[in-house]
Amino acid sequence: MRFDLNDSFGYPVLRPDNDDYVGCAIQSSINAVADADLSMVTVSYQISISAPEINKLISENKVELLIYGECRDTWFDIVHYPQTKDGTFSITGNKIDGEFVLTCIVVAKEKIKSYRSIKFNPEYGDAKFDIERGEILAFDNPQSFYITRDTFRNITSLFDYSANVNISVGEWDVSLDNDRIKVEVNPIQLPILRTAEGTNKNKAVLLSGIFLPIVIQIINEMNNNSEEYGDLKWFKVIEQKRVSLQHSIAKNPVRVAQALLKQPLLKLNTTMGWVE
Repeated sequence: MRFDLNDSFGYPVLRPDNDDYVGCAIQSSINAVADADLSMVTVSYQISISAPEINKLISENKVELLIYGECRDTWFDIVHYPQTKDGTFSITGNKIDGEFVLTCIVVAKEKIKSYRSIKFNPEYGDAKFDIERGEILAFDNPQSFYITRDTFRNITSLFDYSANVNISVGEWDVSLDNDRIKVEVNPIQLPILRTAEGTNKNKAVLLSGIFLPIVIQIINEMNNNSEEYGDLKWFKVIEQKRVSLQHSIAKNPVRVAQALLKQPLLKLNTTMGWVE
């Protein structure tokens, strides 16, 4: 069920940023939240429709309100039929991994002859329209959520080491242009870092020495260049992690980076024996 907000339907449709109707709107507040192990996704919604004729058709069971959900990454879609304009429903978590888009739609259940609304744009004059079964009378903007198991993994699972001959031994750079974050190092340095990942002490050093400054840079890039990176997987995963942080921490990139890496200095204190 794919359609464009700017499509011409051949008859008035109540939708955002369109003047088919005047002085009324369809508004939906939808949220999708996964539980701690992504075994279940709960969708909550509140829907408001201020076109009286559409509400009358809903009450007469001639049209139906539905919420259409789609996760293209897993080829999953679902249609939920709300019994009221606010409520919740649940989806098994293994159905969703990636972007999950939810859209509130009003669809005709039967042919509706000579449909007219007092809220039609005056340009329609006294025109009436025959609406066929299955045709759309109203829809709100799609609302997108990024739900993935990567959200529950350590943030370093988003990183890959990558060889770059233009970087000297002992130096590193970072590339943010793909779905995964690349830590670029000299080919001689590459096996050293991979070997270092083998002990807890070395991991603690790498967290503070490499990953912490990278994540600080990433948070700054997210704050300043969301349009450039917003569609990438690493951005969506980190953004989901970030929204769960306390507000006082979320405003400070240094504090955010430490929280996302689960306090790397604390790991150093423990593994180095600095603090008992």
